[in-house]
Amino acid sequence: MKLGFCSISDVKMIVNTNLTDEQINSLIALADAEIIQKTGISNPQGEDAEVFRKLSMLKTAIMIKLRDPHAIAIGSYRESHWPIPIWQGEYDKLISRYIIPSEKATEYKIEELKERWEK
Repeated sequence: MKLGFCSISDVKMIVNTNLTDEQINSLIALADAEIIQKTGISNPQGEDAEVFRKLSMLKTAIMIKLRDPHAIAIGSYRESHWPIPIWQGEYDKLISRYIIPSEKATEYKIEELKERWEK
């Protein structure tokens, strides 16, 4: 069984919730699936692994807060009564490093296909 980019205890460092560990684990899987779909990276290495861990924590915390309004932001986020904009801003900033704009991705794929056919 593949483990997620982050763990249940990672998520619990930034949000306190009444959801069960099983429910949190399911949300981690959903968050990770979105991250993989957006970046195309399923096995980050080195420093990227830590960034993907943070991405997974933030996205999971957002999903928890939306599903469990009584969830409370904790840790460095405890000052915010509605932390979703803060979490989303961090998430967007981090993930933008790994997303190739669709125009460039299409251009890249066309060039890659040309190179394959020319060989």
